[in-house]
Amino acid sequence: GGFIAQHAFELAELTAFAFNGKIPVFLGFDEMLFRKAVNIGDVVRMTARCVHTHGRVMRILVTVQVANPRDLERQSQTNKLQFVFLQPHSKVLEIIPDSYEECIMFLEARRWQNERGPEEILVNGQTSMNHGYNSPKLGGGSRL
Repeated sequence: GGFIAQHAFELAELTAFAFNGKIPVFLGFDEMLFRKAVNIGDVVRMTARCVHTHGRVMRILVTVQVANPRDLERQSQTNKLQFVFLQPHSKVLEIIPDSYEECIMFLEARRWQNERGPEEILVNGQTSMNHGYNSPKLGGGSRL
């Protein structure tokens, strides 16, 4: 799981950079689902996309598919990982879903946004991030 998580994180970070053109700050992750083991020798394909934005926050979804080298046509999804990044200096472009599949990914990510944040809050006249990933109210959070 660690190998997949590390490579998925690196791909998500590059995707956040490519989406916004600026170096993102990693805030945490929403979920890491490991549905099926990846065997040694399997052909692994990772796909990352920005599925939701909110102000300066981006949610990047990475899906992992594997295929046995003897039957590359048969692929199955084994992992789903969603990472949260912040663009510290400016708002990011808004995501507008274009298909049913994109709408589902967008709505799932928006649910995470609504439940866990982060939200920009005003502190002593300055904007600050309340990201909720270490919030006792939410039961804490996890970081890679």
